[in-house]
Amino acid sequence: MTENDLVQEYADIYSRIRSLVNDDEIYRPIGYEAFKELVSPKEWVPVPSFELTLDNVKKSDKGHITFRIKDNKFMADLIFHKTAAVERFMNITQSFSKKEYDSFTELLKQLDKKYSIICQYDTIFIDSPPDWKTFSKSECDNLDDGKINEVFNSVKSLIEMRNTTQKQAAENMKVTISVLIGRIELNNPPKDEELKEAFSNLAQLIRITHNLKTNSEINTIAKKIEKQKQKIKDLEEHLNRIRPLSSSVKEFSEEKIKELEKDLEKEKDVLKELEEGHTSEHIRDDKKDDED
Repeated sequence: MTENDLVQEYADIYSRIRSLVNDDEIYRPIGYEAFKELVSPKEWVPVPSFELTLDNVKKSDKGHITFRIKDNKFMADLIFHKTAAVERFMNITQSFSKKEYDSFTELLKQLDKKYSIICQYDTIFIDSPPDWKTFSKSECDNLDDGKINEVFNSVKSLIEMRNTTQKQAAENMKVTISVLIGRIELNNPPKDEELKEAFSNLAQLIRITHNLKTNSEINTIAKKIEKQKQKIKDLEEHLNRIRPLSSSVKEFSEEKIKELEKDLEKEKDVLKELEEGHTSEHIRDDKKDDED
């Protein structure tokens, strides 16, 4: 099969996915020439959900949907590629990401044994493409909270292994890792109903994980929480001091105390929002996480 034949086959499949799933936010319209630029020399293609070039996909610390054809098999998944992306994915287990965690794990529990979660690694020369080796594989069949915890523990172990091995690696070598979520393998060509199911599930997965907080964002939130707690403590102490004086000191009237009590409740609401992770859209990450 020539390169143009492969690109055309992939373009035709992408067109089928778009018509079957009908989700222009995740499966965006893209012309043939632009699509051609996305196809990797290693014969896989990222779906242009949020990034429109192969280079941007490779540099991103967010997950992206990919598919490929190999040995008469059609494969698709949501991949977190390189250490920064895997670490960002693991931030879904932080308390600040409870909403995303609950949605993500609920969706995992709905997947069946056709799907799997795979942790991969390789030691490569810097800037060389990886030849992935499997670190762990978990089938998405009857996943419960215990099995999902095992999956996250496997990802944590993958990161720890990578960090330990990198310290021992030669100067010109790099240990790279990736995590595949919802990996599915189908006979090629896949049937319409198979494509619709698989890429509907992958669309939901990428929506949940796309805006996961970075380590820098989490550190920023943690600092904001501590500052907010101190602000509440100071206001509570101030109220405790002036309440006994409300009947004798004009400036500490009951009306003034009620205003301060309302302010205190507002500050507690702010703290609650911070602790529940409702602030990601307001926090900018001005520092890029380190890549492999």
